[in-house]
This record gives sequence, structure tokens and C-alpha cells, in this order.
Amino acid sequence: IKVSALQSNDTVPLKENIASLEAELGNARDTIRGLQRKLDRMRKRDVMAQFSLLLTDIRASTSVAETSDKHHSSTHDAAAEAHRLQDDAYHSELFESLQERYDAGVTEAWAACATKATLALLASCEG
Repeated sequence: IKVSALQSNDTVPLKENIASLEAELGNARDTIRGLQRKLDRMRKRDVMAQFSLLLTDIRASTSVAETSDKHHSSTHDAAAEAHRLQDDAYHSELFESLQERYDAGVTEAWAACATKATLALLASCEG
């Protein structure tokens, strides 16, 4: 009887501790989800981040294609080479498209900076 009473008394603080840890874990997960959403919003607005992500995707898909090409038998070498050339062409087009978007974004950023600098210079001359 005393052993069961001691065991039930010992588990109460543990249960409370587990409940508080689970609540902290839930809060941490909510915080992580919020930060992930914020990061995703920032990536959508940042041209350089989009460029970097695309390069990462291209690198990953290229390494997957290379790995799968190594596993083909010699009878499939010609088909694999044709597929690789198509992938290279696609990746080149994708890269050029992203490069154009990046260049346009940089040009816009410099134009915005120049406009702000001009306005600040005019304001300082008037004041």
C-alpha cells in the first residue's frame, strides 16, 4: 500500500513536468512555423535569394541526373546522353531567365537608390 502511494506521489511532478515540456514544445513549433513563413515571404521579395535557390535546385537536379545516368546500363548511354543534353539546355534557359530577372532587379534597385539619393541631395540643397 505504501509503495503504490509513493509511486502515485512521485508521478505527479513528472506529469506536470511533461505537460509543461509539451506546452513549450508546442510554442517552439509555432515559433518555428512563424519564422518559416516570414523567411518564405522574404525569399519571395528578394531577387538574390530566388537566384540562389534556383542555383541550388539546378545543382541538386543535375546531381540527381548524373547519379541516375551512372546507374543506366551501357545500352542506354545514348538515350541518357540525349536526356542530359536536354536537361543542360533546359537548365541553361532557366539560368538565363533567372539571370535576366536578377539583372532587372539590380537595375531597379540601383535606380531606386539613385532616385532616393537625388531626392536627398535636393532636400539638403533646399534646406
